[in-house]
Amino acid sequence: MLSSQEYKDLEKKYYMQVVNRMPPVLIKGKGTIVTDTDGNDYLDFTAG
Repeated sequence: MLSSQEYKDLEKKYYMQVVNRMPPVLIKGKGTIVTDTDGNDYLDFTAG
């Protein structure tokens, strides 16, 4: 599995940089908890 930094490096290489994308890179979620590629958990406040 790629790390967050590796995903960001690939994005810089292959995507048009028309918007500023923000970290983290999320890989899974369950209920209101989402997890990034580095194993950090976050509370998802984006759903309404």
